[in-house]
Amino acid sequence: MKFTYVVSCQNFGAQKSSGDPHAQDILDLMIRYPSLRVAYIEEKEVNSADNRRQVYSSILVKADNIHDIKSTFIIHHFSNNS
Repeated sequence: MKFTYVVSCQNFGAQKSSGDPHAQDILDLMIRYPSLRVAYIEEKEVNSADNRRQVYSSILVKADNIHDIKSTFIIHHFSNNS
């Protein structure tokens, strides 16, 4: 593999967690083009003892096999208190 291509799919995290068929379309592209990587922001709500907060992570993924993706890089950007 001489080149790696990275694209940003801003809604991929939400599509993936909600079962949106667009997420499968993106996975199909990564399977068809193994040098393709997808970057997106994942938003999670974390409950601690005294509050809830949103945690945002930058994630870079690639196709691992024909049914799944593999995270290749994760950065937890920041969190803010709700």
